[in-house]
Amino acid sequence: MKLLETACAYAGIDSKDTESRTLMASILSEVAKKYPPRFVWKQVPLDWERERPLLFGEPLPGDMAASYIKGASSVVLMAITLGPAFDRDVRRLAVTDMTRSLFLNAAGAAFVDARLDEVQATIGRELGCYLSDRFSPGYGDLPLAYQTVLFRELNLTARLGLHLMDTLLMVPEKSITALAGVFDSPQPQTIRGCGVCDLYPCALAKDKPVSNKPDLFHPKDKPFLILDGSMGTMLQKRGMKPGAIPELLNITDSDLVQSVHRDYARAGSDIVYANTFGANPDKLADTGYSLEDIIQAAIRNVREAAPDCLCALDIGPLGQLLEPLGTLSFEEAYERFAAVVEAGKNADLIVIETMADLYETKAALLAAKEHSDLPVLVSMTFQEDGRTFTGTTPEIFARTMTGLGADCLGINCSAGPETLVPLLKEVLANTHLPVAAKPNAGLPDPRDGSYSLADADFVKGILPALEAGVTVVGGCCGTTPDTIRALSAAIGQGIEVSRIPYEEKSFVCSALQGVTVDGVRPIGERLNPTGKKRFQQALRDRDFAYLVSQALEQAEAGA
Repeated sequence: MKLLETACAYAGIDSKDTESRTLMASILSEVAKKYPPRFVWKQVPLDWERERPLLFGEPLPGDMAASYIKGASSVVLMAITLGPAFDRDVRRLAVTDMTRSLFLNAAGAAFVDARLDEVQATIGRELGCYLSDRFSPGYGDLPLAYQTVLFRELNLTARLGLHLMDTLLMVPEKSITALAGVFDSPQPQTIRGCGVCDLYPCALAKDKPVSNKPDLFHPKDKPFLILDGSMGTMLQKRGMKPGAIPELLNITDSDLVQSVHRDYARAGSDIVYANTFGANPDKLADTGYSLEDIIQAAIRNVREAAPDCLCALDIGPLGQLLEPLGTLSFEEAYERFAAVVEAGKNADLIVIETMADLYETKAALLAAKEHSDLPVLVSMTFQEDGRTFTGTTPEIFARTMTGLGADCLGINCSAGPETLVPLLKEVLANTHLPVAAKPNAGLPDPRDGSYSLADADFVKGILPALEAGVTVVGGCCGTTPDTIRALSAAIGQGIEVSRIPYEEKSFVCSALQGVTVDGVRPIGERLNPTGKKRFQQALRDRDFAYLVSQALEQAEAGA
């Protein structure tokens, strides 16, 4: 019964849909008979250094993964697969019976997971010991890149016929790799659900994930966290020369930078952003200072000028478009963001802000999560049409970043506070995370770039967002310590909050379009060039008219 419930959850089948549940039960029986799983496992000794597990002489990445095996003397590496025949049958069915194909895919996912449960229990009996819950690469904070280690140590290509793609995904698809700690006595049940994807209901999400990090965005003693205002506006007001690189001032004029931090702290800010928005390897390459020098000086300036405030490592866009719109690859963007994170890991939190490209935002968040254990606020900027410069909507932004493990989501810059309110409400409806707002002080005057929105009007404009559930708030371009002071005063008078409810649902999306999966959804698969000679030739010839025509035909047919 548990297996049926899991498969139905994967397929999005309602508990009252008896017809679909009967079909799923029949398909599960077929899977058990037709696709016998193959598996391998290996016990490996485990060392410990300062409470960190060492596997193959290297620290096991991920705090959550380490917590699963804390105190273990060894680990068991394991892998299981339903083989290529299952993948082939799913693809063939998709041509003739899409519903059955989708159900078979869900049944296979549930079945292979249940069989690995049985394998794990068998291993425990053979070893005469107890195994912790298993943990897989890409699950929680164990990087997907760790898949390469399991492939190497278990020799999975030779032993099970598994292949690891460039994307680190496995073929055949219905395969699992994992590790589990080995103990002499039973261990308390740990949480199976990683909580980082947005699939709901999720058969693995038995509870929320455990974290040892303080819940920075849910302070017990205050309903709102107040951010600072604009750094650039204040530096310009206080004499920064046109064309200067603001981040260099962290070293060349630290008194100026600290004066801005100090004024925001006195105005009521709880979190002060380090002056690192544009600090990245490319921008600072010819300055004579290293990236670490600049970022460490910036963090030190916050610590000295605002010792009672939290210090945020502020990360902005790289200033280059990623492929295919530009020339920068995703991997190159990731490495640049990772360098920034590594240089500023002693901050209290990370803020990724003013992002316009969802792809670049993904690179930044993954770099932050995989190179630090700091809480991360991710904020994008939207145009008047409700989309980012590259076309992403607030819904897609919220669902994607929630799934990737952000700790707080937000909208910053853009226009004035009134313009942001409906966009912020859309973010609130699509995430369970805290939501932040950091709007501009209206739009700049095209003649001199100045902002004219009065502080009282700024506060009045953003209050509806706070009443709807935004709990982290500050100001962006054109705002000053006076703006933050007025905002702090308004919050101090009390605000009645009724957060917009978050709708839990299955949701898939590209950067431009999202689809709610609330039942059987036709999927157009003809854009896959595998086995399609005409399609492959069109790709070689860059015959995009043909490719687009194939996509339009599928859309018109109901995909």
